[in-house]
Amino acid sequence: MKPLITGGCGFLGSNLAAHALPQGVELCVFDSQARANHYHDLATEWFTILLGRVRLNLRHVDTGEHASPLLDDQSPFTGRINPRVAHSLMGEDHSDYVRMAYTNVRYDAADTIAPSPICMEPGDDLVLARN
Repeated sequence: MKPLITGGCGFLGSNLAAHALPQGVELCVFDSQARANHYHDLATEWFTILLGRVRLNLRHVDTGEHASPLLDDQSPFTGRINPRVAHSLMGEDHSDYVRMAYTNVRYDAADTIAPSPICMEPGDDLVLARN
């Protein structure tokens, strides 16, 4: 069983997740605000939208290439996020959504580089900083 954290981008939810993940706890995080909002130097991530509509914001850390496709549960798609591609997910019109995400390696906090602040608003630029 995985603990569910609602409001994962809020103060309490993000801090709970930050403390649980390095201990190897697998979480299910639910929030209508931006999620992910990080990149990895080594890990590759995959995800599928199970419910709702989301804007996937992507920016390659080295080249600056970016894209923002709209994804939803009506046209199932498994997205692949390669290393060094910053990514965030935002529920369209701040609506709720459910996603399933997985990676090719066990979670490693040293390989997760988070922009600051952790949760961005629509239209914010990715500001990448190693925390």
